[in-house]
Order: sequence, then structure tokens, then C-alpha cells
Amino acid sequence: METKSMANIKLQIADLLKAVVDGWCGEEKAYAMAELILSTRPTLIVELGIFGGRSLLTQAIAVREMHSKALLVGVDPWRREAATEGETGGENEAWWSSVDLDDIHSKFMGHLWGFGLQDHCIVMRCTSDIASRSFCDRSIDILHIDSNHSEEVSCREVRTWLPLMKTGGMIWMDDLDWKSTLKAQGLLHESCTLVRTIDDKCGLFRVNAR
Repeated sequence: METKSMANIKLQIADLLKAVVDGWCGEEKAYAMAELILSTRPTLIVELGIFGGRSLLTQAIAVREMHSKALLVGVDPWRREAATEGETGGENEAWWSSVDLDDIHSKFMGHLWGFGLQDHCIVMRCTSDIASRSFCDRSIDILHIDSNHSEEVSCREVRTWLPLMKTGGMIWMDDLDWKSTLKAQGLLHESCTLVRTIDDKCGLFRVNAR
């Protein structure tokens, strides 16, 4: 049976997703992310790749509903160079080159304050490599990897951030259907167990004992 808290969160998320048009996080994934937070009651959550904020703000709603001191940190440089690192050209690089990322960042910050979530989320405007230096080994409960999907960057992020995860911690990895993320997925499978997928595109992995 759905709890009163989750029902309330779903209403807030539905309103949020209608307002935040930049991004690709749909209702099913958003609800699943919120449910994970409510069920595991984490102390530290990190998201790599904020863009318009649909998934980060969703998680902030869940943190607020928990009435806890959980720390939610979002990481994104909002820079074309970071978004296209490791790309070899083509449609993806052309698309990122056409997007005004400063405008996307500005809109995200407006939503963060507009929905009253500024006290439940810390935003680091930098690359994930730089951000990783701020976290201790085995300190993170939930990680969402949804930044640059090139093979080079996705593999580097798994290698960099996996040691920072607690045993039993949970890792969301988006866009499993991209060929460029297959090697990074393989790295996750070496140290984690896939516990669920959403639309065959987003996977939730549990970090194994090591």
C-alpha cells in the first residue's frame, strides 16, 4: 500500500515535471528515485549531471518529505566542453553545441528556489572529477550517474565514484541503451548487482561487499 508521504511526493513531482521542461526524467523514474530515498533513508546522495534538474529536484522533494538532515549534492559544470568530452562528432556533439547551457543553469536555479527546495540540495557547478575530491571513500548512499555518456567519461566516472560508495549503496545509471555506456555498465557489473531497470534505459545497481 502506498504511504501518505509517497502519495504526497507524487503530487509534488507531477507538478514539478510539468514546470521543468528541460531534461528527460519521466514520472516512472522520478517516482522510483523518490521511493528509494524514502525506503532507504540515506544520509548522502549525489547526482552527476543535473541539466534542467528534473531528477535532482525530484530527489530534493523526497529529502524534504523525510524531514531529515540527509545531504543531497548535484554536480554539473553546464559547459559544452564537458558535455562533449570523449565524443567523436556526430549528432550528439552537434546538439550539445546548439544548447545554451548558461540559460539551462539559470532556469534550474529558478526552479530550485521556486519550488522551495534550496535548503535541501547543494549544487556544485564543476566537473565530476573535481567534485569527487570533496567526498570520502565509502561515504555515499545513493549515486545517480547521468552526465556525459561517452565511453571515456562514463568509464572514468564509474572508476572514480565507485570507491566512494558504501557497501550496499545504490547507483542509478541512466541510458543503458546507449552503446557508448556498455563498457561502464560492465565495470558496474563487476562490483555491483543490478536490482531493477526502468524502460530498459535506467538501471539501479547495489554495491556488493568488497
